[in-house]
Amino acid sequence: MQKRFDTLNDTLNDTLSDTLSDTLSDRQKNILKLILQNGSITHELIAKELDISIETSKREIARLVKQNLIQRIGSRKNGSWRINSICIK
Repeated sequence: MQKRFDTLNDTLNDTLSDTLSDTLSDRQKNILKLILQNGSITHELIAKELDISIETSKREIARLVKQNLIQRIGSRKNGSWRINSICIK
């Protein structure tokens, strides 16, 4: 399981560094990494982990959704975030 996580993390890091560095802020990259680690992460936990406000977390997530990099699967209460395949190719 750890090897799979490391591979996914390396893939995400390489992809973000190579193809999205001009379009994503460091904060957005960190949010993607948190989502990769825990798809069920909340705005509150993202805000706490990155030392930002909840509103900033919501705004950054909305930008990632608008860029079609992530999507919400399921309900607001029980759903999870999914990183779209275009982001981790």
